[in-house]
Amino acid sequence: MKKIFSILLFFVCFQNMQAQKGIDSLIQAEKNFAAYSVAYSTKEAFLKFLDSAGIIFNNGKPANGIMTWKKREKGPGVLNWHPQFAEISGSGDFGYTTGPWTLQNSSKDTVDARGQYTTVWQINAKGEWKFLVDLGVGNTPPNLVTEVKKIDIGKRSSSGATQHDSPVIAENNFLVAVSKDKSKNYFESEWIFASNKLSRSEKIT
Repeated sequence: MKKIFSILLFFVCFQNMQAQKGIDSLIQAEKNFAAYSVAYSTKEAFLKFLDSAGIIFNNGKPANGIMTWKKREKGPGVLNWHPQFAEISGSGDFGYTTGPWTLQNSSKDTVDARGQYTTVWQINAKGEWKFLVDLGVGNTPPNLVTEVKKIDIGKRSSSGATQHDSPVIAENNFLVAVSKDKSKNYFESEWIFASNKLSRSEKIT
């Protein structure tokens, strides 16, 4: 019995170590993305870290990120950002970070614009973190990040509804519920965890 318990304890510790390693590598990928933007340009950074299927919003419409950025001119501005919150899936190959961004004409100039970004990442076939979606809001107050908070997704209930096994099904069910009663279902425990973050123009909550 003790031997079985020791084996189970080993696997639990191993899984926790792997999850920690995964989220640390996700955070580092985001930091590398930002550093590349400052060192080379926003265009080169996006082309380097975008997934081949990555999406950006061009004039409010979703478009292939790489194809869109290849057509854009390299701008003079310096776009920088810092991860403030990070979360990773149980599989360790999918996650996101969110935090403040700033835009300057040059690294020596004052900040011209600021906001809050959210980047969704996945590990590709080569084992590299590449981002699928990059979103952002502007006009947020100054947000000085001193450390990255790692959000714990918690344990999934063994009796969890199978309708949430697919994120597409879960999203569709959520949209249907919100369309019926937004004020009730938007913050319903079935759809949102206590650790979830809501990004608004004024702040992140």
